[in-house]
Amino acid sequence: MADRKAGLRRREYHRTARQLAFATGLTGVAGYLDAIGFAELNNLFVSFMSGNTTRLGTAIANGDLAVVGLSARIIGAFLVGAALGGFISVRARHVIRRVLQFEIALLAAACALLATGWTQPTMLIVAAAMGLQNACFLTVSGAIIGRTFLTGAVVSFGQGLGRALAGRGDLAQTMVYAMSWLAFIGSVAIGAAVWHLLGLMASLMAAAGMVAVLLALGWSEDSRTTLN
Repeated sequence: MADRKAGLRRREYHRTARQLAFATGLTGVAGYLDAIGFAELNNLFVSFMSGNTTRLGTAIANGDLAVVGLSARIIGAFLVGAALGGFISVRARHVIRRVLQFEIALLAAACALLATGWTQPTMLIVAAAMGLQNACFLTVSGAIIGRTFLTGAVVSFGQGLGRALAGRGDLAQTMVYAMSWLAFIGSVAIGAAVWHLLGLMASLMAAAGMVAVLLALGWSEDSRTTLN
């Protein structure tokens, strides 16, 4: 009986570790592409819609119609992708698998469009891919990770530290949020370096390859799976 319980604990540990690695990989893709979007879109983003919304509001106040139009188009593209993710999450049997397949298709379409010289529309497709990817979130040790935005993770990390100091915190959950945040920072740095060294086309092809690797891992967990 003891051996059986130990075996179950090991399997649960390994499963949680795999889920954490997978969700961290999703976060990495988002940070990587956000750095590229920032470089290509006049300091706007493909996944951080809070920042784009702030830019939209300030551009309206300043009468900067070019930034108003661009930020509105990026937000609109992201919403289209998020809507597609919502549709897939209801209709598909294996949500993550289907979302990643569509995301690869969108990134491939972005590369094809870029080859014709249309840079800005290319980045709108990337923004749609980021909106779509948010349907892939997972819950690991009570922490919701894998989304393309980090404000919630940073808040949860800070609150978790506060609860830990008060003797009520869940250290495992807090560390999961911290890992997600650090993964995003690292992937942003990598994305910026790759864009600077290799250019936009190679950077987007590498992103598609990253998503393909995640898909090849064979994850077919439902996006609402909860691991405690």
